[in-house]
Amino acid sequence: MRFRNDHGEILAVVDWNQKLSFYQLCGRQTGKDYLLGYDPCNITWFGNKYESLAICGSNKMCQLYNNEGVRLACINKQQSWIWCCCTRNGYNQIVSNYLFFI
Repeated sequence: MRFRNDHGEILAVVDWNQKLSFYQLCGRQTGKDYLLGYDPCNITWFGNKYESLAICGSNKMCQLYNNEGVRLACINKQQSWIWCCCTRNGYNQIVSNYLFFI
């Protein structure tokens, strides 16, 4: 779950039912559930105005989505699940991490 603070706080929620959903603070869902097709492990808002989402998970990718749940691009692909992704406010940078076992 991640909050967006720019236009009346919005909560973006991903779960292991492979869904992406958006909610208002009052608990009312905005829009519909979006099927991701993989188990998401982390989500973070991205961009100066929090207009995009980075979501990573069991698909071994970190993908960029717009604020309406539409997939825009794959921004990172690894050899195993990507467990976390994080952005840096004020910069157009996303960091992601996965576990590598030898």
